[in-house]
Amino acid sequence: MKFRVKLDNSVAVGGVDLHCHPQDIEKVTNIVLSLEEKISVKKDGETYLLEPKVILYFEAVENKIFVYTEEEVYETNWKLYELEKRFDESSFFRCSKSMILNIEWIEKVAPGFNGRFEASLLNNEKVIISRQYAKVLKQKLQIGGGK
Repeated sequence: MKFRVKLDNSVAVGGVDLHCHPQDIEKVTNIVLSLEEKISVKKDGETYLLEPKVILYFEAVENKIFVYTEEEVYETNWKLYELEKRFDESSFFRCSKSMILNIEWIEKVAPGFNGRFEASLLNNEKVIISRQYAKVLKQKLQIGGGK
């Protein structure tokens, strides 16, 4: 299969139009779906595509957004609120004003001071879940009884 990219000023920002032969529709659809799931990040001038499952958390530091994996730290051009919206129906949740955490990487959660929680991650890092977002954590992890 051959790909060509053409600039088209009539396409909306963030939009992409794909044209393919009917015989290739399944292949093209699978390629697009695999790209939609991944997120672009940068490190040392190179761009990488990461699958969300390898991301521990996103953190905002001095107007930059960093993407943490088990072994690497990348940077992304996404804004934290955009990432929160993009991963709304996933294992990611806003755990503080400056962080979005992947609950798949939480090993254990312990109560902290002033209604906060401390999450120990599988890579031995510790992350604070602020009081404001503790309810969301409880819902995601289904902690406690009731509705």
